[in-house]
Amino acid sequence: MDSDSTALLVLVLERRFGVLTPRQRAMVAGADLATKAVWLEALPTARCLDDLFAARGFQTGELASSPAALSDLIDASPVPMVITEGVGDFERIVFLNREFRQRIGYTESDIPDVRYWWPLAYPDPAYREPIAQAWKERMARAARDRDRIDPMEVRIRCGDGAVRVFQAHATSIGSWNLGVFVEITALREAQEELALSKEWLEEAQRIARLGHWIARPEGGDPGRGTLWWSRVTYEIFGRDPSLGAPTIEQYRALVHSRDRDRIKRLVAECADDGHYEIEYRVVREGGEPVWVRELGRVLRDDTGRVERVIGTVLDVTRQRALQQELEYRASHDALTGLYNRAKLQQLLRGLELGYRESREPFSVVLLDVDHFKTVNDRFGHAMGDEVLQELSWRMAGVLEAEQHAGRWGGEEFMVLLPRVDEHGASIVAERIAEAVTRHEVACAGRVTVSIGVAEMRPGLSGGALENLADRALYAAKGDGRDCIRRASELPPG
Repeated sequence: MDSDSTALLVLVLERRFGVLTPRQRAMVAGADLATKAVWLEALPTARCLDDLFAARGFQTGELASSPAALSDLIDASPVPMVITEGVGDFERIVFLNREFRQRIGYTESDIPDVRYWWPLAYPDPAYREPIAQAWKERMARAARDRDRIDPMEVRIRCGDGAVRVFQAHATSIGSWNLGVFVEITALREAQEELALSKEWLEEAQRIARLGHWIARPEGGDPGRGTLWWSRVTYEIFGRDPSLGAPTIEQYRALVHSRDRDRIKRLVAECADDGHYEIEYRVVREGGEPVWVRELGRVLRDDTGRVERVIGTVLDVTRQRALQQELEYRASHDALTGLYNRAKLQQLLRGLELGYRESREPFSVVLLDVDHFKTVNDRFGHAMGDEVLQELSWRMAGVLEAEQHAGRWGGEEFMVLLPRVDEHGASIVAERIAEAVTRHEVACAGRVTVSIGVAEMRPGLSGGALENLADRALYAAKGDGRDCIRRASELPPG
C-alpha cells in the first residue's frame, strides 16, 4: 500500500493545492504509512474525484457516457475502487478495479451484487446490519441528490480472511455509483495500540498507587495556579474527578498543615530544571491521613520564574506503616514492648554526648527481678513471661515521657533518666519498686526487685556508667534483695 498511497496522495494534493515541488513529493514519499493514512483520512478524497478524473483528461459527463473510459481510469487507481449501478439490494456490481481485487480480495464473480457483498465483507450480523442500513440510506440520498456521501469507517473481512479498516467514500456519476476505499488499518492499529498502552499505563499506575501531575503556577508563583491530575492522583488525594483538578491553593489545603510550608519552600528553592523528592501527609475528606512521596521537576523560563512543575505522587502509607513496624521491632523487645538492649545503648550514647557538651546530668537505673529462676522452675516459662510483662507495664506507668525503660536482658531492666541526678534517680527507683510490689502477679504472688542507681560523672563513659549501675545492683542483691543501692555509696574498686 505504501507506494500506492503515495501516488494517490500526490494526485489529490496536486489537484487541491497545485503542483508539488520535488521536495514536497519527497516528503510525501518519505512519510510513514500511519501518517499517510491520516492525510488520506483528513483530505476530502471523494470530493477530489472529479478533479482526479479531470487530471486524466476526463469530464464527469464523458465518464457517465463512457463505461470503458471510467473502468480504465479507476483500474489504474492506486486505491481500491468499485463501480455499481442501482440502489439498495438491487445495486449491481459493474466493475472492481485491480486494487480492489488484490487488496480486498474479491472479484465480480464473488459479489455480482451487493447482496453477496454484505455477508462476505461483514460476517457478523450485529455489525453488518447497521453498516448495511447506513450505507444504503446514504447511497439512496446520493443518487437522489446527485451528491457524494459522507465517508464511513468500516472493518472489512478481506478475501484472505484478514480484517482491515477502510474509509469508504462514494459519489454518483450518471447512473453509476463510484466507491473508493482508503485503507487506514495502520492508523487505527497505531491509535488502538496507543490507547491500550495508555490503559496499561493507567492500570499499572493504579496497581502501584502512582499518579502523575502537572502544575502551572500563576505569575511564576508556585503557590498559585492550576493543576492537571491523572486518575490515580485523584484516588490518592481522595478527590472526586467530577470536580475537576483543584487549583494549587485547593491542593495546598489538602496537605497536612505541618507540611505545607516545607513543600512550598522546597519547590521555590529548587534549582533551574532541578529535581526534588519529598514525603508528606495528605488529609482526605473525613480526616483520613495518607502519606505520599512526591518526585518533581521544576521548569523555569528565561527570567528564572517557575513556568511548570511536573512530577509523580506515590501512596506510601503502607510502606510507611511497614517501615514504622520494622523500626519498632528493631528497637523494642517483643515480649514486654519496652526498648531492647540495642535501643538503650543508642540512647545511652546520645545522653553521653549531650553530657560532654553541656554537663547536663543524667542517671542510669538497673533492676533485676528477685528469685526469677524460682518462678520459672515452679510455675513454668509462660508464668515467667507474664511476670516480666506485668513488671514492664507497672514500671512504665510511673515514668515521665522523656524517661526511657527497656529490657536489658533476661529478667534485667534499665531505665535512663535525662536531667536527673542520683538523688532524683533513687526517688524514681523507689516508685518503680513500690509499683512492682503493690499487687501480686497471678499465682506467682508478690514479686520484688533489686535496683542499682548511678549518675554520670566527669571522666566516665556510657559503658563505665552502666558498669557502676550494675555494681550497685549486685550490691542490692548481696544485701538481701528487694532494696535500692546507689553507686556513690559503693566502696572504691
